Amino acid sequence: MYVYDSGYCELICSEFAESVEEYPRLAPETEISLCAKEIDLAVLGWFLGSRCTAEVFIPALAADEKVSVYLERVRLDTAIRKTGLVIMK
Repeated sequence: MYVYDSGYCELICSEFAESVEEYPRLAPETEISLCAKEIDLAVLGWFLGSRCTAEVFIPALAADEKVSVYLERVRLDTAIRKTGLVIMK
């Protein structure tokens, strides 16, 4: 995930990724780019949810589904919805 306003990029390479709690959380309207290939929706939900100031929910029946997404210059809340996750503001 690339964050435009701060100019930094974050990645997770496996489901054993370390906590990202030390990074500042992002507002839902923050502009990002996101690329993910064949990642469990639960892992992607954990990653995006730990980065967003709003609550992000993972649909229980879809948690083990593999998702792939490539989004450029979208809001974080849009990216969350397009991956199949649910965001509460």
